[in-house]
Amino acid sequence: MRRVPTCAAVHGRLGAVTSFSPGELRVRHGLPSDGSFLCGLMDAEGMATDADPTEFVVAEASGRYLGAARVETVGDKSWIRPLVVADHAQRRGVGRALVGELASDHGRLYVVARGAAVGFYERAGFAMADWGIAPDDLRAECDACSDFAQCRPAVLVRPA
Repeated sequence: MRRVPTCAAVHGRLGAVTSFSPGELRVRHGLPSDGSFLCGLMDAEGMATDADPTEFVVAEASGRYLGAARVETVGDKSWIRPLVVADHAQRRGVGRALVGELASDHGRLYVVARGAAVGFYERAGFAMADWGIAPDDLRAECDACSDFAQCRPAVLVRPA
């Protein structure tokens, strides 16, 4: 992945959108100029910030960023890794719109969901799958995590 140089500026576009209609929600493919937004969003969630913005789909409304998601292909499987929605935009259809765009681009989707996110993915059409199909590096990361029991990661799949 290409390193994003700084998380300092989000160009004033990451902010609470107090209301937006479904027609205002727009999901598009990421651009190089989305780098600082992605960096700030991922950093706020404690995730690595070295993501290439052109590998993501980005959700926005009323000129404000709301969330982003990316697929990582491992073998013949397309894994959502990660899907992140800004706190102020959760439970407003943003995550579902991001999943829909990824499904349009990639068909069948896989995800390792943690904790409460399992319910979101089930409502978005995913079903539980065997833990053993998760990529080795992700399984190892989860297995070594001190929060494994609390996190309860699960593999889910969404048919094409």
